[in-house]
Amino acid sequence: MASCSIGWIEGHNRMHPVPAKWQAEARVDTRLPVRPSRAGDVLAYLRLARPSDALIVAFGTVVGARLAGIAVLGDPLVVQVALVSTLLFVASVMINDCWDVRADAVNKPARPIPSGLVTPAQAAAIGFLLFWVAIAVAGMVSGPYALLTGMMTLLSVAYTMRLKNVPFVGNTVVGAVAASPLWCWALLAPAMTDTAVILSLGCVVFRVGAEVVKTSEDYAGDACSGVRTVATTRGVAPANRLGSGLMFVGLLSCCFPVVNGDGGIIYGLLLVASFSLLALPSVRAARLSMNEVDLGRSLVAAERRIMPLMTLAFLAIDRHSLP
Repeated sequence: MASCSIGWIEGHNRMHPVPAKWQAEARVDTRLPVRPSRAGDVLAYLRLARPSDALIVAFGTVVGARLAGIAVLGDPLVVQVALVSTLLFVASVMINDCWDVRADAVNKPARPIPSGLVTPAQAAAIGFLLFWVAIAVAGMVSGPYALLTGMMTLLSVAYTMRLKNVPFVGNTVVGAVAASPLWCWALLAPAMTDTAVILSLGCVVFRVGAEVVKTSEDYAGDACSGVRTVATTRGVAPANRLGSGLMFVGLLSCCFPVVNGDGGIIYGLLLVASFSLLALPSVRAARLSMNEVDLGRSLVAAERRIMPLMTLAFLAIDRHSLP
């Protein structure tokens, strides 16, 4: 039986305490629930695929095409690349959830796998199938793009099985893959402007920061299951500082269209709103004496609001400034 009743987690010659309120929640058997799995529950599979996040990935790919100067309406290339990006995302989260059962039993017990609605074997089978479908669709676009898709598949699987336990390196891999709907067009578009390149790099940095912050939100389950993350090895507060700092730098790079005159009023307003959402958790933490784990949760919630806003903001960039 895999259970957790520890009060401390060791990392880099230091011991970090697991907060008492998390210890109470963590003293549970983290095996899969013994109640029968309803494998036919379609809604459980849809929840496993994170449909709202998958839609943002697909829409972000379309926005990336526009930034790269590709006519998004009526171009089958945009549809194919959006499908590949979405399939990669869904496959990645399914495979990751298979390996995160113990941590999710503490952090997110209502998810389909720890709740017993979907078995790890079922999720893994679907996930690997979707990876192969993504590579096949990418091959219809071009050989180099199929190779890139295969590399991102390998990176996603390597993160789940190995790199997740390498603090910051794993976060960097996930952040880069998550931002691929924007930067993948560097391989597919005839040319990309400075604006498109800088926004793509900024998105990578922002996503890496978001992944670091998530290690604070997942601290309890990760500590109990022995996963080495920035939060479990360096502490929750340093993870929040590093993650939010990278998110700020990522947003700061998005000021480039404002500086060179490509942004416009709508873009500027959405950017200001995004900065405000990022700052709000820290302000509330200072005023309400919020603990670091709750601050991490608030930063993750802010990231989920910022991503759709900035996706819309990228659409507001002056079309004449693009290729």
